[in-house]
Amino acid sequence: MEHRGGTTITGTIARLMRDGYGFVTPDDAPGTHVFFSHRDAQVNFDFDLFVGQRVTFARGVDARSGRPQAKTVRPIDATSSSSSIR
Repeated sequence: MEHRGGTTITGTIARLMRDGYGFVTPDDAPGTHVFFSHRDAQVNFDFDLFVGQRVTFARGVDARSGRPQAKTVRPIDATSSSSSIR
């Protein structure tokens, strides 16, 4: 899958925080966590994302820190849900 000049990656939501950000573990880099902001989620962050959920995203870079960041985070299967925001 292509996404704005880059490859769309699959992964799993590893952690969600009440402050409106979270971390996703890419399938191609187990054990790593990539930051994402609620602005990068393509769904309602508070209700449509949960820890363990499979997602797709594009790799990007945080403009302030220069660190890797997940962009356009989208659920692969939005049929099941549970609340995991801390």
